[in-house]
Amino acid sequence: MATPYLIIDGYNLMHAAGLARPTYGQGDLERCRHRLLRLLVNFLTDEECDRAKVVFDAWEAPEGLPNRMKFEGLQVRFADPGHDADSLIEELILVHSAPRQIIVVSGDRRLQKAAHRRRAKFIGSIAFLDEIVQRPPRRDRDNDIAESHPKFEGGLTSGELEHWMELFGDVEKFAEREQDKIAKREFQEQQSASEAETQAEAVPKSNDKDEEQVDEDEWADLYQELGLLGDELASEMMKDETLDRLQSEIDRMIEEEGGGLP
Repeated sequence: MATPYLIIDGYNLMHAAGLARPTYGQGDLERCRHRLLRLLVNFLTDEECDRAKVVFDAWEAPEGLPNRMKFEGLQVRFADPGHDADSLIEELILVHSAPRQIIVVSGDRRLQKAAHRRRAKFIGSIAFLDEIVQRPPRRDRDNDIAESHPKFEGGLTSGELEHWMELFGDVEKFAEREQDKIAKREFQEQQSASEAETQAEAVPKSNDKDEEQVDEDEWADLYQELGLLGDELASEMMKDETLDRLQSEIDRMIEEEGGGLP
């Protein structure tokens, strides 16, 4: 399965993770943003980081830096002055060439509805944290990889080299054949998906305004059914294990920073 494109509502996730503060002193907000980015980098895979964007409001964006930057492979965007992160996220969803591969991370209903309109997926910030913090953190994964790939000193003897060549001499040809099979299968899957999409588009659609009203009604019913009444309820729904692991990770980051904002 292809790695999805993550569009992350930065401040919404920061509040959900317990990294936000009621008030900020000099440099505090930037420090909290930095901790959120470190948290994401520590739990997302390299592929997820490459295909993710974390979006923040323009408020107290780093001075002298462009409105887009990279943090250890993770793309970071700041809204232009006078605009908010929600508007930028809606624009990113709207112009994306493959919206069905997007996952919007936010507890904001406005953004969830924007994702729904483009047939993108979405996940609340609490649920997203519940999922990613169950993974081994990057430092543990890196240690596991290093231990599973021991280093060998010295080269092979001519006899050993001949033995391995007898066993694996046709590896390149085998790999080429397998690659051809994969390419053929992927092409067939793309054709099938294209045909299915064409058939779906051929189905008569109702009036756009009527469809939009139905969507609004469905959303209202869904929120009422789930009892999603705001961030307060969402905070109570976070798993205890998630809270414990988040606090442990935040404590570790503060310790590495040498103290500072708790």
